[in-house]
Amino acid sequence: MSKDIQSEKVEVLITEIAALATEFSLRANRPDGKANPKLVKAYYAKLYTDWQAAMEKVLQSIEPL
Repeated sequence: MSKDIQSEKVEVLITEIAALATEFSLRANRPDGKANPKLVKAYYAKLYTDWQAAMEKVLQSIEPL
């Protein structure tokens, strides 16, 4: 690792990424309204939007490192 990168910040970031991966995996496997295709489509659209926002936050956290 570079001397400029603080290992504590990296460890926290890795923990956050692991938590996000678990959260989104669980959410992807449990859609609401399985009998209604419109609800399922809306559920996954929201999931994707939330995922994009989370990844943007992660990328912003990585940039200063």
